[in-house]
Amino acid sequence: GQVLISSNSGNTWLPVGGELSVNGSGQFQPTGKPVYSGRVIEWTTEEIDLTNFLGKEILIKFELNSDVAVEMDGWYIDDIEILTYGYGVTSIANSNVTPAVFTLENNYPNPFNPSTTIRYSIPVEDAKFASSTNVELLIYDILGREVVTLVDKKQKPGSYKVEWDASNFTSGVYFYTLRAGDYTASKKMLILK
Repeated sequence: GQVLISSNSGNTWLPVGGELSVNGSGQFQPTGKPVYSGRVIEWTTEEIDLTNFLGKEILIKFELNSDVAVEMDGWYIDDIEILTYGYGVTSIANSNVTPAVFTLENNYPNPFNPSTTIRYSIPVEDAKFASSTNVELLIYDILGREVVTLVDKKQKPGSYKVEWDASNFTSGVYFYTLRAGDYTASKKMLILK
């Protein structure tokens, strides 16, 4: 699979990649170009740097090529965000800059050693969340004991990511819980050393 960007209304397309892409090689993988190949068995977060396209109107497309040897599902793509740092976004078709719902995403990588990233979103649901709400992101061990507080502060509506360095923790199953207003969600993660 490839993620492709065009800055000239689709006349030409440039393949882009991130941490999970590899350089292609072979009949169905353009040689030397970033591709997504192989199998991932759970939802995974990927970031692609679009700095080279600042100030340009772009189109984004996803392309999947496969041979006939293996019959399996293709790509599942969800929750696409374009984040800017210090630059204004003039328009994004069919997108909300401020999240519409609370979300707690699967950590990536999982299993991990020694660190993992946890992403979550706080929406503007009503007036009580318009400015900020108290957010807690806690880590629990398999016995339900709190072992780390990653976040405990007021945060404005938006998307956030937190990295947890578990170098000082033993292998095993842990849970992370997000509490924000009346919203609570938990997910499981695994440290493998």
